[in-house]
Amino acid sequence: MMHKAPLIIIFDTNFLLLPIRFGIDVFDQLDMLLDIAYEPTITKSVLKELDSLKKGGQPSFKKEISFVLSNLSKYKIIDDDNSNNDEDVDSKLLRLAKENSYIVATTDNELRQRLRNEGIPVIYLRQKNHLALDGYIIN
Repeated sequence: MMHKAPLIIIFDTNFLLLPIRFGIDVFDQLDMLLDIAYEPTITKSVLKELDSLKKGGQPSFKKEISFVLSNLSKYKIIDDDNSNNDEDVDSKLLRLAKENSYIVATTDNELRQRLRNEGIPVIYLRQKNHLALDGYIIN
């Protein structure tokens, strides 16, 4: 029997803030939602976005970002750069997910719609208390 590689789930910036903003254990939620092995992943662009957000913003927001940055060991970090430097973070997430059959975890409605229009499965926050899956996972 072949062992399948874990499913790659790319977390966007706002999704990383869920544990501190809503008290949700995203890993427990993902375990309940998905019945397959997965690998939580962050792109280098999301890391850059976190760093730039930490420089600006209110002290409470900086504290949220610091919380996320202190938990990076839970995530695989992948490079999402390509020759198109004009791509914004959301476009990079969409491209990576499409090219590699990744799932994206986001609370950004606009990004979620763009992903769904491309047939990419999305994990999102539902009713501010649990995660849901929009789309089908083919593994």
